[in-house]
Amino acid sequence: MIARTWVLGRDMRQHEVVLDERGVNLHLGTKKEPADLLLRWEQVSAVTRRRVGRSQRFWVLGKDGSQAMFTSYTFFRPKKVARLIGERAGVEIQKI
Repeated sequence: MIARTWVLGRDMRQHEVVLDERGVNLHLGTKKEPADLLLRWEQVSAVTRRRVGRSQRFWVLGKDGSQAMFTSYTFFRPKKVARLIGERAGVEIQKI
């Protein structure tokens, strides 16, 4: 169990979300295959969540069709991250 926790923590250290006056900037993916998404606050169309097994998945959807997905394996306290994004963008978290 401790080894699995260590691996999850090591993988999480590269993921980052930045909320500033421009918008939300999500740095996901790996070092070899980075996945970055920058959405201005007015471009965020929805924040959705779905429970899958024992974890929750959250999507940040853009008006241009772009999207980013994160879970509790991506960030600690992903619901708080989604709530902060929703509050700043002026949208509520929708349950799927």
